[in-house]
Amino acid sequence: MSMIVSVVSATVDAERETDLRSAFAANLADAGPFIHRAYLARDGGDDDEWRIILVWKGQVAIDDYVQVVGRPPDAKTFLDVGARPNPSVSQVVADWRGGA
Repeated sequence: MSMIVSVVSATVDAERETDLRSAFAANLADAGPFIHRAYLARDGGDDDEWRIILVWKGQVAIDDYVQVVGRPPDAKTFLDVGARPNPSVSQVVADWRGGA
């Protein structure tokens, strides 16, 4: 089973940052069976540009999530704060982890 990485970006008004962080946590609360990791990241050069990076357990996990829960949590998080999500999805073909 190959993991899938989704990266969804959006422009979020600075005054909505707290709402964005809350929506991120709320929308991922029940995602454990489907997602390995989730990251909320701000663009290094623009405080209004955000990304949500999800490492899904595979395509089946995405399909199951959508069937059980509905809209994926990354897109939903941005929609919840009035931002327009711009998604990208990639299949993981190699993995490297640094030492402890």
